[in-house]
Amino acid sequence: MLKIKPNNNFTQIFKKATENFVAEVDRRVVQAFEQAAKEAVLWAKQNKTYTDQTGALNASTGFILYRDGLQVAEYFDSFLGNTDGMRAGKEIAAQQTPPKRANIFAVVVAGANYAVYVESKGFDVLTGAEKRFPDILGKKLKENFR
Repeated sequence: MLKIKPNNNFTQIFKKATENFVAEVDRRVVQAFEQAAKEAVLWAKQNKTYTDQTGALNASTGFILYRDGLQVAEYFDSFLGNTDGMRAGKEIAAQQTPPKRANIFAVVVAGANYAVYVESKGFDVLTGAEKRFPDILGKKLKENFR
């Protein structure tokens, strides 16, 4: 009987292919979370029901995205030239430590110290965006896995 000896190691090939596949899936999931968080923040800013006279509240609205406890993305922008609000939003978001078991964790904030007060008066600062986030994320996941 003739024995055929392969010149390659299928275990190593399979392992490498699996690692590449998992890395690509991970990249696309993180990308979908980043896109969804940004879309939610932009929705909140475009559909706000309050008047932002100084730009601080709008500028403080943004997100930081963590992957395995490390920051991988953020989005804050000044509004009406207000960089103080932007800085406040980043500081508040950075104080929110991702849970140890969280693989991907998005912190979406309105960092102005009066944001809760504005919401308590019936204005939408982040609530509408929060309610829409699951649908936005679902859409972004579908787009990233086409």
